[in-house]
Amino acid sequence: MNEKIGLDPVTGLVTKTNYGRPNFVKLFEIWTERFKGKTVGVFYCGPKALGSQLKWLCIEKSQKKTNFKFHQETF
Repeated sequence: MNEKIGLDPVTGLVTKTNYGRPNFVKLFEIWTERFKGKTVGVFYCGPKALGSQLKWLCIEKSQKKTNFKFHQETF
């Protein structure tokens, strides 16, 4: 029913569900350009392996033009 009116069949929202892991390298490249001269907080709660990848990307992609600060919460 939701699909017929342009809504996501899983969530019922206008924004479609994207399955799988995002291309974080590409996203960090986009954010580096979009937020030049700014500090960007990256907040994460989830599996340690993915957290390690995001932390590494924050360090690698932090440059003079954009600074990424990684914050991880674990339970």
